[in-house]
Amino acid sequence: RRSAGSSSNDAANWAQSAAPGGTPGAANNWELVVATSTSDTATSTNNFSATTTTSLTALGTDVPATTTITTNTTWTLAGSPYRLFFDGIKRPIVAPGAVLTIEPGVKIIPQGGNYTALEIQGVINAIATSGAPIIFTSIADADDNTSTAPQKGEWLNIAFSPGSQGNLDYVEFRYGGQGLERPVKEMVKAIGATVNINHSSFESSQSIALRLVDSNGTVENSIFSDNACGISVDSLVLPSSGTDGGCAGSSGYFSAVAEAIPQIRNNQFIRNRLVAIETRNGATPILDSNTFTDNGYPVRIESSYPVVTNSQIVNSILSPPAGGSGQATNTFLNGIAIDDHTHFRKDFTLKKDLPYILEAGGGYSPSVDVGATLTIEPGVIFKTGHTFTALNISGALVASTTPDNPIVFTSLKDDSRGGDTNGDSLVSAPQDGDWANIKFLAGSIGNFTNTIFNYGGYGFIPH
Repeated sequence: RRSAGSSSNDAANWAQSAAPGGTPGAANNWELVVATSTSDTATSTNNFSATTTTSLTALGTDVPATTTITTNTTWTLAGSPYRLFFDGIKRPIVAPGAVLTIEPGVKIIPQGGNYTALEIQGVINAIATSGAPIIFTSIADADDNTSTAPQKGEWLNIAFSPGSQGNLDYVEFRYGGQGLERPVKEMVKAIGATVNINHSSFESSQSIALRLVDSNGTVENSIFSDNACGISVDSLVLPSSGTDGGCAGSSGYFSAVAEAIPQIRNNQFIRNRLVAIETRNGATPILDSNTFTDNGYPVRIESSYPVVTNSQIVNSILSPPAGGSGQATNTFLNGIAIDDHTHFRKDFTLKKDLPYILEAGGGYSPSVDVGATLTIEPGVIFKTGHTFTALNISGALVASTTPDNPIVFTSLKDDSRGGDTNGDSLVSAPQDGDWANIKFLAGSIGNFTNTIFNYGGYGFIPH
C-alpha cells in the first residue's frame, strides 16, 4: 500500500486531481507496490508498525492522521476504500468551510479503535443509493472474507463538531462504538451540529449507535439494529468533560435547557439490547411513527421532554419452556420507561402513546418539581411494578379527561389496560398492592377527572 506524503494536509495537495481514483493528496493505489508506511499512516490507536512487511497491497486510499481537508473534496468510488489513520492527538478533519462529498459505493475503514476516526467541522455530503450504499465499517468486516468475523466495537466513532453539518442518505455504519466504560461511547456523535439522516443503517455498535447532543436535524426511514443502544438524545451538561451518562449507566437528571429539537421518525429499532431511544437532560426531540422490535426498552425518558406519538411494538414471542409445558414469554418491555431519577422542571404534556412505565427504587421516583405542571393527555396509561411511591408531586399534576377515554394508573402486570407491557403473556397477574402511591407534597396541586387507579396501595395499614 502506498500512502500520501507528510504534506497531505496542504491546501494545494487537496486540490482537484486527475490521478486515477480522483482523491487529492492521498494514495490512489492503481499499482502493486511494496508497502512501506510513513509515520503519518502509522499513528493509529492499534500501534501499526511504521514499516509493514513486504506484500502486494489492495487498491484504495490511505488518509493520514495529519490530514486536514480545507477545500471542497470528493472521495470517489475509484479511490475506495478509504483507510482512516488516527491517534490520541491527530485525526483526519474536514475543516470549517470545506465540503467533503462521498460518492455512492465508497467504503471507509477506520484503522483501529479508541479514538475518533474522522472529525467533521465543515460539511459532509454522503448521498448514495440502495444499490450502492456508502459504508463505514471495521477492518474485519471490510475485507469481505467470510473467515474473518467482525466484532462490535472494533472502532470508535466519527464526530460532528459544533456548527458542522451532515447530509447522509443510504449510509451504513457497522461494528463501531467501542467501549461501555465511562465516559459513554458512540459510533456516530454529533455535538451542536445539524445532521440529516435518511435510508441509513446503524448496526452492531458496542455502545450507542447515534448520539445527538444539542443537535438538530432529522433521522428518518433508517434501521438501528443489534446495538447496545440505538439513539441517545442529550444536552451538554458538563462543559468541562462533556456528557458522561447514557443508556449504559447513570441517569440523566441535570437541569439542562435544550434548544435543539431533532426529529426521529419512521425508523425501525431492532434488538437494541438496552434501549432503542433514550432522551436525557432536558432534551426535546420529536419521536414519531417509529417501530420497535425486541429492544430492552423502546423509549426511556430521563429528565427530558420528548413528544412521543404513533409508536408501534412488534416484539417476538419466545418458544415455550423445554418439554412443551408452560407459557411462552419474552423479556422485552412494551412501554416507555420514565427513569426514577427524572425531574420534570418545566411545564410538560405527556402524549398518549405506548403505556408509560414509572420506575422507582432506592428512594427515588419520578418527580414533578415546584413551579412545573405535568399535564396528562386523555387515554394515557401509567404502569409500575415497584412497591414504592410511583410519582412525587411538588408542583402540579393535571389528569383530566372524559369517561370514554380515561387516564389509568395500574400495575405493570395488568394486561387489561394497554396490553402485555411486561412481556410475559399470562404468566403474571395483577394484585392489590403491586405498587404504592402517588405522593403530593406540601404546596402541590392535583386535578383528577375520570382517572382510574388500580392495584396500588402497597404498605397501607387499615385502622
